[in-house]
Amino acid sequence: PIENILINELIEDCIKNVNEEKFNFNLDQNIKIETYGRPLQLKRAFQNIINNSIRYADKIEIRISKIDDNCNIDIDDNGPGIPQKNFEDVFKPFFTLDKSRNKLKGESGLGLSITRDIIRSHGGDIKLSKSNLGGLRSTISLPI
Repeated sequence: PIENILINELIEDCIKNVNEEKFNFNLDQNIKIETYGRPLQLKRAFQNIINNSIRYADKIEIRISKIDDNCNIDIDDNGPGIPQKNFEDVFKPFFTLDKSRNKLKGESGLGLSITRDIIRSHGGDIKLSKSNLGGLRSTISLPI
């Protein structure tokens, strides 16, 4: 069912079990943002992105902000990132950057495809870019 959702609580729930000794983790949430949607689906989308950062980086920053009638969630990491030419490819089902290693890690190439579908079904979008930390920035935008 569609419900009112406090984005901050969903993000906090996604990171509550992160080992802070292993990761330099920063959550910047100067504003509390409420929207609407399916909380389990949105949590899955956020968790997919955060798990990717945890898998490849040791420094992660999450910022929650409001721009006009949208909530933006920026997830930055200092991992190896991905080539800019593949920013859209990684959203295609079953696309993986390193086919030999990803199969050993149990990756199917569906995580980002599912994430984008969930975000778009909520009227939002997700974009990838280069992070100021040197890795990848995932920007999720949702209507408020």
